[in-house]
Amino acid sequence: MSENRKPIIEPDFYKDFHCIGGQCSFTCCKEWKIAVDPETKKRWWKLHDLEQRTVLSIVTGEEPLSSFDDFTREWGREGGSLITSEVRTLYGKK
Repeated sequence: MSENRKPIIEPDFYKDFHCIGGQCSFTCCKEWKIAVDPETKKRWWKLHDLEQRTVLSIVTGEEPLSSFDDFTREWGREGGSLITSEVRTLYGKK
């Protein structure tokens, strides 16, 4: 082990653990700061901005409700499909 690396200590059940998100009644991870690589952070913020702009434009009447279809296509092209797939896998949805 290199001098700069710290040993990783984890409980026996760690490899079988899966977060259940909003279904969890505990708040032990509430204040965790999760490190995200710059590329992923940029992609997430781009998708977040796309979502916010789309919803706002529909709610304010600037765009018709049917523009949500355009949003879902762009969401997929910009990496949203990967996130959706990961969430479905995580929560057992097909």
